[in-house]
Amino acid sequence: MTAIASKDPNGQYRAVQMVVGVTAGAVISYVFVTALRHFGINLKAMAWIDVMALLQGMVFAALGLIALAITMSPRLAGVQIEQATDAPPASRLELTLGRLQGVVLLLAGLLMLTPLLASELGMSGEQTPLLFAVIVVGYLLQTGVNLAIWQRADELMRAMIARTSAVSFWVLQGALFLAASAQKLGLLREFSLWTAMVITLGIYSVASLAIAKRVRYR
Repeated sequence: MTAIASKDPNGQYRAVQMVVGVTAGAVISYVFVTALRHFGINLKAMAWIDVMALLQGMVFAALGLIALAITMSPRLAGVQIEQATDAPPASRLELTLGRLQGVVLLLAGLLMLTPLLASELGMSGEQTPLLFAVIVVGYLLQTGVNLAIWQRADELMRAMIARTSAVSFWVLQGALFLAASAQKLGLLREFSLWTAMVITLGIYSVASLAIAKRVRYR
């Protein structure tokens, strides 16, 4: 979004937002887990890193769908931006940015869930190259949408993106060095690229939320 959200003096909006978010998340999680059981995927039998990836993918996809739903209404989008019930309707640019962010989050969730679920379902043979090609196309599409967001964003939003990337880079660089050193010394088991990717996205998400919250409520 292109505006800094102001504090809600009564805190009522944030409370309602939290309740709605938790409820929506619980419903989506229940539906998704039920669907996984229908296809024979047992969460208890999955590795912890795969469960973490599954949760991340579900959260990204759910947030993307919620963002797209909110931007269907300029009035609701304006309330979300300002975090106040008396906020003016969102502008066309704000709606566009909100929709693009929703698409990025939805694609991030789908891109993370696709290889994980394909592996759990035992997909192999001629299907895997085709699936990987689909993932590549999805990643290129997400990159294009991210570039579109950057081109339309104001200086504040660009600064937040740059700050999040910088913090994530330094944290991950240090973590990778320490992990590689411990592995070389035999103190840590070898870890896969999949594990590194899931942890990277987790750290980036935490950094993004922390920086956005600090800018929003300062």
